[in-house]
Amino acid sequence: MPTMRASATPVAIHDKEKSCHSQTSVPEGVVDAARKEEIIHRTTAMFVEYFGEQARPYSMVLVEEVADGGLGQGGRDADAGQDGTAENE
Repeated sequence: MPTMRASATPVAIHDKEKSCHSQTSVPEGVVDAARKEEIIHRTTAMFVEYFGEQARPYSMVLVEEVADGGLGQGGRDADAGQDGTAENE
């Protein structure tokens, strides 16, 4: 199963304005254009739910495709099993 990661942090741009940023990394070729658009819309909706409608124009969502071997967690390739070998092996 593909691993997807996202983080969101509100960052002050000006004293009265807030910006929300989300970066979601997915394995290359797993998510098509329609699904990326859905991720963008749903993430933006989440920001609006948490921070109010004023967050919408300041919300930026990046859906980034990463080539095999380009994702890692805990110092290991995200595609590797517990013993460090690839899950497909």
